[in-house]
Amino acid sequence: MMEARAYYDENSSEIKSEYYEQLDNAGKKMQDHLDAVMRVEGHISKREETNANQTLSRYRVEGIKNYMTTKYNIGPDRIKTVYYGSERPIAPNDAENSWLNQRIYALISNVE
Repeated sequence: MMEARAYYDENSSEIKSEYYEQLDNAGKKMQDHLDAVMRVEGHISKREETNANQTLSRYRVEGIKNYMTTKYNIGPDRIKTVYYGSERPIAPNDAENSWLNQRIYALISNVE
């Protein structure tokens, strides 16, 4: 198993440059292990939860999927996407900690 995480600015689905190394490592592993699959979960904070932002977790996940398929030529059928919105916080949604909930979490299996 291999994990990758990325955190986002509030109301943004743009991947921050500091997370590309993790994503690149995952992409290379998936290229090396053709039976590897990735599950990407998208999350938002309660602060981001509005009718206009209900799709933000989907945009975050689809951005990761697009990056992997475009840069590493990973078949889209090898990347499962799940959009949780604000349903699974890992931190309080206060001003100080809500950024921890503005994230994607990816788990790559079959990479041993």
